[in-house]
Parts: sequence; C-alpha cells; structure tokens
Amino acid sequence: MSLHDLRDIVLLHVTRYPFMTCRDVLKLCYQREFGGGHMIRDPKDSLQNLVHEMETAHAGWPDYLMEDIGNGRVRIYLGMAKLKGLSAEKINDVFVKSAACQTGSMLSFTECFPTVLELAEQGVFQFSRKEMQDYLTEYCLQGCPMVSHSEEYRKLYRPAYRVLQLEVWNEEFKL
Repeated sequence: MSLHDLRDIVLLHVTRYPFMTCRDVLKLCYQREFGGGHMIRDPKDSLQNLVHEMETAHAGWPDYLMEDIGNGRVRIYLGMAKLKGLSAEKINDVFVKSAACQTGSMLSFTECFPTVLELAEQGVFQFSRKEMQDYLTEYCLQGCPMVSHSEEYRKLYRPAYRVLQLEVWNEEFKL
C-alpha cells in the first residue's frame, strides 16, 4: 500500500465530504483495503438491494459516477449510474465479480492509522487527533469491524454507492 496514495485519497474525500467523522474515515480506509464484498451473501439478494437503492438514490448526486478510493477500488455512485441509464443487473454483476477477487489484510489496513492520525493532527478533519486516537482505541478493542457511515454523513451526503474493482468495471463496460 502506498501511504502517499492513501494520504491523497483521504484529502480528496475530506475536500468533498468535509464533515466526515472518525467513523467515516475508517470506513473509507476499510473499503480501500477490503472492498465492498462483505455485503454479498447471495447475488440475487444483492441485486434486489441494489435495485431498491437505485430507485431511491437521488439522480445525479453526486455529480460524478466514480470516485477513487485507492488500491484499484472505486465507489460507483448509484444516483449518477441511474441518470446515465446503467442497469442494476450489470452493476451487480461487477459488484459480485469484484467481491470474488478482493484481497486485503488486517495488517495492511492498520497501517493506515498513523496517516489518519497525522492528518487529524494537521487539522484536516472536523475532529482532533485525540478524538481519532480515542475512536481507534475503541475500534481496535472491537476487533476492527466493518462500520456503516455515521448518521451525520448519511444525512449530509446521502451515500448510495457500490465499491468495485476498477479493473473489473473497465472489463465489463469495455473502457
């Protein structure tokens, strides 16, 4: 993992989502390391969830389709996908295929913590280094689980996306 890349990714996201909480930053780092396949138990259920989420996603929000999260992974925003006429079936196929080829390690994931703490120390976030350190301490005691976005983030940014492998996306959409 390139920590410079991680720094750039986090800085891009905090510019777009300035009210990210400690939890949201960790979610970004977790998805960057492990992808989004934790959501797939059954591809048919995954498709049903995706169809529902696309129906309720705000078309054209955000105003970009894809967002880099590093390690060859991207977030595909369902509102813009809907606006562009992309099918839920095709997006779900890419989601399922992406999950099948995901890698990641807890060691590599935890290597992001010093970078996040450094950025908090520099005042990049709306929270302090101490708040991030306290959050990380509790998070590690819980075994570093996948987390959902914070309530604040959900209210402000209405996240509706899927985490995909960029290479799989490009193969499926012939980009």
